[in-house]
Amino acid sequence: MYYPAGAVLFVQSQPSRGVYFLSRGRIKFSVCARDGKTFILRVAEAGDAVGAAAAVTNRAYESTAETMEPCELSFIRQNDLLRLMRQYNEFAIRMAEHLSREYNATCRQICTRMLSDTASERLARFLVGWLDKNGEVNAPGRMKFVLTHEEIAQMIGVSSETVTRVFTEFRKKQFIQRKGSTLVVRNRAALESDDCCLALSFTVVAPQFDRVPQPVLLEGRQEAGLLPEPATSRLACGVPE
Repeated sequence: MYYPAGAVLFVQSQPSRGVYFLSRGRIKFSVCARDGKTFILRVAEAGDAVGAAAAVTNRAYESTAETMEPCELSFIRQNDLLRLMRQYNEFAIRMAEHLSREYNATCRQICTRMLSDTASERLARFLVGWLDKNGEVNAPGRMKFVLTHEEIAQMIGVSSETVTRVFTEFRKKQFIQRKGSTLVVRNRAALESDDCCLALSFTVVAPQFDRVPQPVLLEGRQEAGLLPEPATSRLACGVPE
């Protein structure tokens, strides 16, 4: 099923209905504090399962999921997901790997925000981690980078103005270079230095859900009302209507 940019799949504290499998695009997961501030926990990409933790544990969604660009997704209802996990060992293992990766990504975001004393350290940690995950294989140091300064600010816990200022500093020092939607890290050692940040060392390979059992997988079709419509409104602090 196709979703345009800005579509809200589910909101924080909403009861789980099932899990989405992302085949194209990117989705951000965010939480909203009582004071209205938004913090982006992580970004899902093609091959990820969206809303898996809530579906497996039968709890409410712990964050709000919103598409960052046009996305293609398939959906499995919660009961069908649990049945598939019991029936197919390999599928259950892939789900466990995915949940582990989600936990790892969240821990990394917390480390980026809580263990860095300055905005420069936070942004440097973030760029190094993003490069490790999204860097071009044949061009070390290059990566597609289409996040806005506002989105980066919500991920590392600073203002968008601060992100702009630190980006400018990094460019002046020739740590990075921006070419359209491509970001080139010219001096990774400087970003990882004690003066800027200490690089995080753990990396997890993402499990790809390219062989989801087919009997109940709705491949982009809304059949018999089983595929839920995306939320159409941005709800304050993720409280369902």
